[in-house]
Amino acid sequence: MLAAITLLSSANSFGAAGGAKPVNKSWNGYLMDLACARERKDMEPDLGPKHTRKCMQMPACDRSGFGLLTDANELLPFDENGNAKVRALLQQTNQTGNLRVRVQGTQSNDVLKVTKIELRKH
Repeated sequence: MLAAITLLSSANSFGAAGGAKPVNKSWNGYLMDLACARERKDMEPDLGPKHTRKCMQMPACDRSGFGLLTDANELLPFDENGNAKVRALLQQTNQTGNLRVRVQGTQSNDVLKVTKIELRKH
């Protein structure tokens, strides 16, 4: 038992030393469902401000997951934790559109691992 704990402990310390630790950052942009964003972001430069909460809550859009559409028109998909946070935020807000947010978390490959999402004041 002690040998297993020691082995696990040394494996964890090796992994931490061997790779870069993700840096917690924040990003600003618009909440988007991935279905609409992937289909329309390149054709509609004002998609972020005009996209609606109602659209994001439609079953097909909700199932596609969510992400952040940055001011540079880059789409950053969220992890499942981020998707759950978006669903909760959409239930709690009465804001119907122009869902500008600040997202905090880490980026792994092309996915944001979300720790916090907050609506920005306009």
